[in-house]
Amino acid sequence: MPSKSFAVVAHVRDWVRQNANALSWLLLLPVLAIVIWEFAASLQKWAGRTVFDADAIATYLPFAKRLLNEGWPFLLTETAAHVPPLSYMIPALFGADLAVQKQVGIALSTLVIPLLFRAGWVLHSRTAGLAAAALYAGSRLFKNFLPTAGVEPLFIFFSAVWLWGLAEGWARQRKWAFVVAGIALGLAALTRATIIYYFPLILGVAWWLSRRSGTDQPKWRGVFFAHLIGFGLVMPVLIKNLVMFGMPAVSTGAGIALFFGSSPLTYGLDQNYFTVGLDITSIIPPGASHLDVTSDRRLLAVAKHMLLTQDPWLTAKMCLIKLHAFLFLSEREWFGVVSEFRNYRILLFAFCWPLIVRLRSFPVVALVLGLLVYQVAAHIPVLYSMRYSVAAIDLGLCFLAALGFAELAARHRWLALAATLLVVWLTGLVMKPDDSHPPYPELNLEAVQSRTVVNWKPEEFRISPTANATQLSPGLFEVGAGGEADIDFDFTAVPELLKLTSHVASFNATVISPRAVHACNPRVLYFYRKLRQADFTMDRAVYGHWYRDDKPHRYSVGGYMNLELYEPGTFRVRLSCEPGTRIRIGDIKIVEPDTGRGYRDSYFKSKGWSGWPAGF
Repeated sequence: MPSKSFAVVAHVRDWVRQNANALSWLLLLPVLAIVIWEFAASLQKWAGRTVFDADAIATYLPFAKRLLNEGWPFLLTETAAHVPPLSYMIPALFGADLAVQKQVGIALSTLVIPLLFRAGWVLHSRTAGLAAAALYAGSRLFKNFLPTAGVEPLFIFFSAVWLWGLAEGWARQRKWAFVVAGIALGLAALTRATIIYYFPLILGVAWWLSRRSGTDQPKWRGVFFAHLIGFGLVMPVLIKNLVMFGMPAVSTGAGIALFFGSSPLTYGLDQNYFTVGLDITSIIPPGASHLDVTSDRRLLAVAKHMLLTQDPWLTAKMCLIKLHAFLFLSEREWFGVVSEFRNYRILLFAFCWPLIVRLRSFPVVALVLGLLVYQVAAHIPVLYSMRYSVAAIDLGLCFLAALGFAELAARHRWLALAATLLVVWLTGLVMKPDDSHPPYPELNLEAVQSRTVVNWKPEEFRISPTANATQLSPGLFEVGAGGEADIDFDFTAVPELLKLTSHVASFNATVISPRAVHACNPRVLYFYRKLRQADFTMDRAVYGHWYRDDKPHRYSVGGYMNLELYEPGTFRVRLSCEPGTRIRIGDIKIVEPDTGRGYRDSYFKSKGWSGWPAGF
């Protein structure tokens, strides 16, 4: 009997070994199906609450409707050159409907999962493919940007097709796959124009490697012709815009991106993070859009002048701040939990190392890594916004991290795997923000020209009756028993504020407490209530960060974007402090940063101009 049992066990073992491939699919397919289903369902939930439909509503969908109404002649208008052509041509295919285009974005984003799985499988293993699909589907970084009618879902889908095509062409030596990869990257460039200058770089590298002996010459020729096809798709648009508008680009927008990205006031970060507006109306023609060709040309000229004339150390600092934000996200992100997003990025970066040390064994990985490096370098000079970094690098990072994880697992490098996870955990702890200090950078008012609207010393403060903090003497306030202090400055009688522009409230403050070392919560709320508003509201409020020591500090609070600090009203500082804590405010100013006008006039002076010449 025992011998028969052993024989049955041995027979079953042999059968399992012979059919291991089929059995593995019985496990993989349900897992993939669950991942795809859960991902699509999560995007459906996010579709109703994403805040990134503004560009589609304001630009892409109206342009798509114009294309439907006017036909192909619309493509030859200057308006059509404001954004990449596929950003409105694809919505036009689906009737230029917001709800329908959101579903298209969700469908294309979901198709990325099997594309990543297949690419990882053919380049490395099914473990790599499954890991790539899981890392992409499990990333919360994508959720806000994919269920939209914007360009992010289109760009990420075309990028995934490019990646899959390269994998099939290289690993399976399928020539048609290289053609698909080239077409996909060309379409990606016509959706989001940041990658058009990657084509000359990759064409040069692929051509050189295709002529070297000892390399995979046929495969590198495939890579070369793939990207030649992609560049061929982009060239007609470049030539059309150059001939018609003198603009060798797929679309306008470089001017505003470089102007905002060069502004020392916000260190080149998104002005929304500081709730401050940047003055461009003094640069662009009256009533014009910042995307008009003339506006774009002017903004680009002033932005270049700004970079060339400001302190090189400030420019270097700006670049480092933006590099940190692009790779690991800014502390100024205004949605989601930054530490959670950042830790995910750290995880992805950490698992890339097994591939980097064996890069010569994975040529396709080198191509993907090259694109990521290019994307980072191309974005550092321009405006930083989280959405730009996600579209630029996260798909590639998910893929590289998956292959790196699979490389460690396939070689049974369990110690290296554990060490990588330990490094991720420790790095996350080190990069966790310290509550005792505000997130940097703060508004850099000293670096730009400003017009002073209000300049009050403590004796000149006008405190509103709505304030609940007791004023003991000019500029000295005491927190009551409730622990929440509202210090309200009355600007209702300041007619100089009647100007639709960006005003910044700036003041000195010191925390004085006889008992607690950290008497006040580091989080502070700022409100602005205009005369015609009945009360302070949270939709017109912004969060700030309060220093927790007893030293004097300067606080600068932006306006226009959220606070709408451009009409007479009441400015409120709400603090949570220990009862009895005293707050000394030394002075308060309201200034109007003249970033655009200041650098415009400086540019005119350098050219010997008194204004914009005709045709500029």
